[in-house]
Amino acid sequence: MKDNSGALSKEFIVKLMEKQGFPSISIYLPVHRQRPEHDQNRIRFKNAVKKIELQLGDSALLRPDYEPLLERLRSLERETVFWGHQLDGLAIFCAANHFSIHKLLHKVPETVVIADSFHVKPVIRETQSADRFQVLLLSQDIVQLYEGNRYHLEKLYSPDLPKSLVDALGPEVEEDHLTVASYGHKGGRGGFAPGKSPAAMYHGHSKKKDKEQVDLERFYRRVDEVVCDNHSNPTKLPLLLVALPEAQGMFRSISHNKMLIKRGLDIHPSSMDENELQKRVGQFMRESYMQLAAREIERFHKMKSKKLASDDLKEIGLAIRSGKVETLLVEGEKFLPGIIEKDGVPTILAQEQTGSVDDLLDDLSEETLRQGGDVIVFHEIADSRSLRYSEWSAFPFENGVGAIYRY
Repeated sequence: MKDNSGALSKEFIVKLMEKQGFPSISIYLPVHRQRPEHDQNRIRFKNAVKKIELQLGDSALLRPDYEPLLERLRSLERETVFWGHQLDGLAIFCAANHFSIHKLLHKVPETVVIADSFHVKPVIRETQSADRFQVLLLSQDIVQLYEGNRYHLEKLYSPDLPKSLVDALGPEVEEDHLTVASYGHKGGRGGFAPGKSPAAMYHGHSKKKDKEQVDLERFYRRVDEVVCDNHSNPTKLPLLLVALPEAQGMFRSISHNKMLIKRGLDIHPSSMDENELQKRVGQFMRESYMQLAAREIERFHKMKSKKLASDDLKEIGLAIRSGKVETLLVEGEKFLPGIIEKDGVPTILAQEQTGSVDDLLDDLSEETLRQGGDVIVFHEIADSRSLRYSEWSAFPFENGVGAIYRY
C-alpha cells in the first residue's frame, strides 16, 4: 500500500483539483500516534468505508465502476502496521486513476466526500503552512531526512538517499578511509624500512587525504542530488542542515539546493536522540518562522503603499479571479464562513446562515493556487509558544487574509 506522506506539494495539490470523474473519494480522519488510542484509527477508517458504501448504494449498474475502489480501501483497512504508525491527521484520495495516502501534521475534521473531483481544502492549509520544513542529518555514518514543524518531526522514507558514505560509494571506501597509506615498506622504527626516507610516508598521507576529500565530495553531491530532486524541488520546503561545521562548509560549497537555509545546526547527528533533535530544531526554526512572518507582513505594508496589495475581501476576490495575486497571506486559525459569488466577489455570511457553508479563506486559497499564485498560511503566531503580534507587527488583516499582487 503506497504511502505518499510528504508528497503534498503545491503542484500535487493543483493536480488533485482536476476532475477525476465520479466517484472520486476523499477521506479525512483525525488519528492518534500512541497506544492505546491509535487502536481507534483503523476502526474510524472502517466506519468511513461503510459510509462510502452506503452513499454509493448497491446498484448493479454502478458496482463494476466502484467495487475496485472499495476493495483498495478495504485492503488498506487490513494493513495493521500502517494504522499503528500515524501522525495527527490522515488524507486518502481514491479514484479510478488515482490512489494516494498522506499523513498530516495537524488534526483534520472527520470528512468523507464523494464527487467528480477530490475535496482538497483541508490539506491546503497543511501544505501551504509557513511552519513546515525539512531537516537533513548529515555525517559520514548518518544520512537521514525529516519533515515536520516546530512541534513534531517525522522521518521521510527516501529509498534513493544513501544511508552513509559507504552506502553511497561502496565498502572499499571504508577501507581506504581507515587504512594508513604509505609508499615505504614496513620495518624499522615508525614503520619505515632502514634507510627509507620518512618523506614517503608523508606523501602517502597527503594522497590519502586528497582521496578522502574527493570521496566526501562525491558522497555529498549524491546526497544533494537526491534531496534536491526527490524532496526539495517538489515540495519547495526550507531545508535545515544538521552537521558538524566542517561538513556544513563542504556540503554547502557543492550544494545546488535553493531551499537550503543559510544557517544550520552545527551538531553531530549522533550526539542527539530524536527528542533532543526535535527540541533543538524546534527552537531554531521558531526564530526562522517568526522572521519569515515579519518579512511578509513588512512586504505587504510596502506593497500596499504602492497599491500593489490589499486586505479588502472584494478586491482580493476579483484580483484572484484575474490571476493578479502573487501571494495570499492567511491567518491559520481564522475561520470565515462565506461563499464566493459567481462574479468572484467573496461574501461573508451571518451566523444563522452558516450551516454547512465552507470557510471562505479556504476557497480563496484554493482559487489562488488554481491561478498559479502562492499561499502562505501562518499558524499559531499569537499563542503562548511564539511571539505576540505586538512584538513584531500586528497581523494586519481584519478578516484573516491579505494579498500581494503581481502587478
